Amino acid sequence: MKKRWIITLALVALCGMAQAQFSGNDQTNLINNVINNWGAAYYVGDTYHDDTLIITNYGRLNNTLGYIGYESTADNNAATVTGPGSLWYSSDYFHLGYEGSGNTLTITNGGTFQNDNYSYIGRNVGSDHNAATVTGTDSSWISRGSRIGYYGSSNTLTIADGGLVQSSGTGYIGFQSTGNNNAVTVTGSDSVWYIGTKLYVGASGSDNTLVITNGGWVQNNDYGYVGFNAGSDNNAVTVTGAGSLWSNSSNLTVGVEGSGNTLTIANGGTVQNTIGSIGSTADNNAVTVTGAGSLWNNSSTLTVGDYGSGNSLTIMNSGTVQNGMGLIGYNAGANDNAVTVTGPGSVWNNSSSLYVGFYGSGNSLTITNGGIVNNTYSTIGVNSTAENNAVTVTGPGSVWSNSGDLAIGYFSDAATLTIADGGLVENTIGTIGKRIGADFNAVTVTGAGSLWSNSSNLTVGVEGSGNTLTIADGGTVQNTIGTIGSAADNNAVTVTGAGSLWYSSDYFYVGYEGSGNTLTINNGGTVENDNYSYIGRNVGSDNNAVTVTGDDSAWISSGSRIGYYGSSNTLTIADGGLVQSSGTGYIGFQSTGNNNAVTVTGTGSVWDIGTRLYVGASGSGNTLTIADGGA
Repeated sequence: MKKRWIITLALVALCGMAQAQFSGNDQTNLINNVINNWGAAYYVGDTYHDDTLIITNYGRLNNTLGYIGYESTADNNAATVTGPGSLWYSSDYFHLGYEGSGNTLTITNGGTFQNDNYSYIGRNVGSDHNAATVTGTDSSWISRGSRIGYYGSSNTLTIADGGLVQSSGTGYIGFQSTGNNNAVTVTGSDSVWYIGTKLYVGASGSDNTLVITNGGWVQNNDYGYVGFNAGSDNNAVTVTGAGSLWSNSSNLTVGVEGSGNTLTIANGGTVQNTIGSIGSTADNNAVTVTGAGSLWNNSSTLTVGDYGSGNSLTIMNSGTVQNGMGLIGYNAGANDNAVTVTGPGSVWNNSSSLYVGFYGSGNSLTITNGGIVNNTYSTIGVNSTAENNAVTVTGPGSVWSNSGDLAIGYFSDAATLTIADGGLVENTIGTIGKRIGADFNAVTVTGAGSLWSNSSNLTVGVEGSGNTLTIADGGTVQNTIGTIGSAADNNAVTVTGAGSLWYSSDYFYVGYEGSGNTLTINNGGTVENDNYSYIGRNVGSDNNAVTVTGDDSAWISSGSRIGYYGSSNTLTIADGGLVQSSGTGYIGFQSTGNNNAVTVTGTGSVWDIGTRLYVGASGSGNTLTIADGGA
């Protein structure tokens, strides 16, 4: 028995000198400055464990299929390719951990590994904790495609310090549903993972990760996916550090069918692609862009919630996202998606339009603590299914800048815009309740320094009904022509609190063609317009009402027309309120302007008219009542 063991050792030694394969555990094969044309499949650990292959000093191994850790017993085997000119070449597939676990491949100091078909790290179920490292300038692994965690779990690929992994085909991290907790790290300047087509981080597997850091690059020449199939959940990509880049030559989707997937861009990292999507048909996926210099650059449309719900985008700490059109909650069922832009220097640049709730409901945009959102025109709640969508702009320096028009409720109900605590919204034409059916939409502007600036007209209720505007606690709204109820009924504006102001630089209408619209000015609020003001402008604009009540509450204009063509419109000045016009006052201007009424009641209540007052210029049944100390 002892003699047979000695003969086996002699054979091993001889095979080692001839660069043969392994015949037992704990063996080392050194290929040093020689070429080994094996011509068949080569195994580092067929059934054995703890075997080692070293290719160094211009050594070369040529074979067909390559395996490190073939059988389930073949654990903790290792191969190293090190030094310029050192090469392991496989003309077919390569497997690091076919069924075995804990196996390693290290390519370092300018060494090269090349295989002409797909390469696998963790090929089958149970092939876990296998690891490949490609490190150092000119160190490279070249193949047709990379699969990290095909069926196996917790396998890793590390590309560091100028290493290169290049595949002409597709890259996968976590291919099958059992391929979980696999990880790729690309770290260091000039470290590159180049993928010829698509990259999947979680094709069907969960909890897989890609980390690009310290100037590393990942480039794929097609689509990028994080969480592709149903069940591919909680996969994560992190791109962090100046110079770190994930470049997708086509679209990038975080959460195609998988949920809970994340993309984090931090500390100056960059991700670029054409169309960007968070939650294609999936829920609760998230992207965070944080830190100065951090950028997500979408050359086309960005959608947060295509068909999915509960997806989110957070831009913070001076991060930037830029794209063409922006969509939050695009299709029916794409509900409760959210974008938050927070902190000085945090910016979302939309070079085209922005929609918050296109068909989806309950979607939101929050701009806070100095965040900025830029776009052309914008709509909150586009279609009739897009209900309860909301935008909030709050805090000094927080800005929503629309270079075009802004509509709150285009065909939809219950859209809201809140501007608070010094926030700013700017646009050209502003509308609340644009089309028929766009009802019960609401805007609130509250707090000192809060401003809604319309460079053109503002209308509350173009065709929609029950829409509201509230200006409170020092908030300001400004525009050219201001209208409540253009062709719509029962819309309402309230201006309340000291310093609260609605300023129109031109005409002002309460009921242009609509009926039952109201304006309430109380508790020291002010409405001011530089041209004539009308309550009930055209035929059919009936039963509209303005109330000015309380000390320091005021409506100031160039002239007051209560019931121009419309009937049964009212103005009430009470409890110290003031209506002041530098020009003429009319109650019932045209022949159709009947049964309109003004009441001035209470001590300190005043209607101050600069020139003439007509009670029934051409209309009938119009009244003026002055009571209880009014004047």
